[in-house]
Amino acid sequence: MELKLKNIIEALKNSSGQQFFEKIVLSLASTIDVEYVFIARLDDKHNNSSTIALAAKGKIVDNFVYDLKNTPCADVSDNTVCCFTQGITKLYPKDQLLIDMNIESYIGTPLQDSKGNVMGIIVALSEKKIENEDFIKTLFEVFSGRIAVELEREILEASNREYKERLELALEGSSDGLWDWGLTTNELYLSPRWKDMLGYKDDELSSEFLTWKDNVHPEDIEEILHKVDSYLGHKTTVFEHTFRMKHKDGSWVWILGRGKAQFDKDGNPFRFSGTHSDITKEKNLEIKLNEANNSLASKVQEQTKELQESKNFLETIFNTTKESIAILDLNSNFLFVNDAYEIMTGFTKAELYTTSCIELTVAEMIEESKKVLAKVIKDGYYEGYEKACITKNNGLIDVKMNISLMPGGDKLLSVVRDVTIENILKVERLVQENRFIEQSRLAQMGEMLSMIAHQWRQPLGAISSTVVNLQMKIELETFDLETQEGRDASSKYFYDRLVKIEGFVKTLTETVDDFRNFYKPNRESVEATLQEVAIKALSIIKDSLKSDNVELICVYNSSAKHKIHVNEMMQVVLNILKNAQDNFKEKHIKNPQIIIITEKESISICDNGGGISPEIMDKIFDPYFSTKSAKNGTGLGLYMSKRIIEEHHKGSLNVYNKGGGVCFNIRLHAPSI
Repeated sequence: MELKLKNIIEALKNSSGQQFFEKIVLSLASTIDVEYVFIARLDDKHNNSSTIALAAKGKIVDNFVYDLKNTPCADVSDNTVCCFTQGITKLYPKDQLLIDMNIESYIGTPLQDSKGNVMGIIVALSEKKIENEDFIKTLFEVFSGRIAVELEREILEASNREYKERLELALEGSSDGLWDWGLTTNELYLSPRWKDMLGYKDDELSSEFLTWKDNVHPEDIEEILHKVDSYLGHKTTVFEHTFRMKHKDGSWVWILGRGKAQFDKDGNPFRFSGTHSDITKEKNLEIKLNEANNSLASKVQEQTKELQESKNFLETIFNTTKESIAILDLNSNFLFVNDAYEIMTGFTKAELYTTSCIELTVAEMIEESKKVLAKVIKDGYYEGYEKACITKNNGLIDVKMNISLMPGGDKLLSVVRDVTIENILKVERLVQENRFIEQSRLAQMGEMLSMIAHQWRQPLGAISSTVVNLQMKIELETFDLETQEGRDASSKYFYDRLVKIEGFVKTLTETVDDFRNFYKPNRESVEATLQEVAIKALSIIKDSLKSDNVELICVYNSSAKHKIHVNEMMQVVLNILKNAQDNFKEKHIKNPQIIIITEKESISICDNGGGISPEIMDKIFDPYFSTKSAKNGTGLGLYMSKRIIEEHHKGSLNVYNKGGGVCFNIRLHAPSI
């Protein structure tokens, strides 16, 4: 914007009148990229406007008179800034000229004279939607004052010309003050109109030279007498001078004095006649105009200073920011870079200005970078593009770039950040996280094997007992195989025991399947209820809890389904349950109890194991932090559980003490299905 303002100011230097108006409408139309800009003068009643200068598609065209009724210009003439970025013809359907010109958008600003009255308007019209509304309004605000001053001067000068024409007509009827000075007799004739200009009646002033001399302003008398002497002495050929004379009321009247002398054959003047014209009004307007011009010049100087200060301030920010910034052409050639860009690449600015961003890209990413560049030129912006960049001495860095198309569409702004260290840390974190996952998996496999041992103990014992029972009956020959009835009874007894053994084997098989399915890789989310997750987790650990005399209370309040990773959710629930079980053992809790409550979007798991100390409450989700003995805990369970809930399910896992125990709350923030 600063450059555009300077270009307009430069174009208007030493311009005035019609030349000024034509230059500014052309400059504004080009700067704000619209088809039409015009300046118009309003009539006294604001019914019509007459254009003074009209720029139409890069050219100055003929002026015209425009009826303001039912037009947006009528609103502007009421001292209102009007801005319609689109759909102007829908708002003013009776403005046929806008319709005929196919106008889409309109911005108009009133032009006020020195008394604050609207005397004209400046208007921008476009056949397309205006995208830079704030910029245009600011531009109009900056230059409307200068345009108003020039328009007021034009009006005043026109008024002055009109006044002089009237004066000439009036002179023919002797409305000007007449004087006739006989140089040989020193007699002076002053007409009644001459005296009336100074507020006197004809008989109140004597017609003599001293009457004139005594009423001339002291600051003007010397100069006018010198001009009289020069003219009468043939040093000048025309006598015309502006000076002040004292009015009867004490004010000063500006007089335009003109005269012509008659000379004898020897060249000596003998008669000097002429007129006095009262030009007080014109002179006062001229003074005001000069004051306005001086004020405007001062304001322009101040604004220019402010713009320069703003430019210096922006350049300081540009070169002191830690972000690397570059301005490129559409082929990615460097046009301007800040100090941070030099530091990041190791190249000097002079070296960078001889190359391009594409040329500093590693070979395998050049084609991709060209596609990104084309997308920026097409869409105007590309955020977060990462690539490997060549630095001085053939070094490499990873960078992340935000690239945007600058106003005007011929340059690109690139803000670049060196993310080499960040990427190295990301890889290290990924390796560490994989290590966490593997360690957590191994720890849970051990816990699962312990749970399976608990689950297998009862069916294996039952199978053993049944087999021993059958062996004893066979060895003791307790079966009656002699009769059909005995054989049938023995067969039924064997069959019933085999069915029981088969049931026990099925239980063992299901336990193995549960273990295998739990550790089966499954990244697909499926529809399931939180109740199903709790039930599946309990199917693995409930026998172990039962053997430790843990009372289990389950309250299922909702059957709402969610898209979740079931095995991962089971892992979280099992981890919390196993921690509670281990805590019961370590603290020797009497009557241990676990309560599981499912709601629409949450699972709460609470126990009566004494709670968690406030000093360590904030640390329990840290990796490798554990309250268990070294042989019983890795400190990864809760860390991985929190990651599973927050990163894989976009939910939250929170912990708090309640009623002599601790509660873990798993909440899913995504809505249920």
